[in-house]
Amino acid sequence: MNVAPVRTCVGCGKQQPKATLLRFIMFEGGLVPDPLGQASGRGAYVCPTRVCIDNGIRKGGFARSFRSKIGKNSTHLVNAVVRHVNKAREESCSLVREAKFSDWLGTLRESSN
Repeated sequence: MNVAPVRTCVGCGKQQPKATLLRFIMFEGGLVPDPLGQASGRGAYVCPTRVCIDNGIRKGGFARSFRSKIGKNSTHLVNAVVRHVNKAREESCSLVREAKFSDWLGTLRESSN
């Protein structure tokens, strides 16, 4: 019997199936989404809601997961990702299927600097 992997949200602390959470990695001192869940290195999982993401940043859940301080520009990037995820859900498509996600992320990084 196969059991779906479970992860804990860094924002609310609830355990949920891995497939329902967003994975972030640390890159150059900031949070970067990993929509495919295939990037190497330590990852932190969070519910795809603004409240959980804000709590993860504000209360130190991301910092604990990565054992490191989180860059100040991470909030802007993470909030933009939440907007993107919500838009994708409204349009009934997933981030995995969206070919332009990497381009969008690169543009977003450039605009936040």
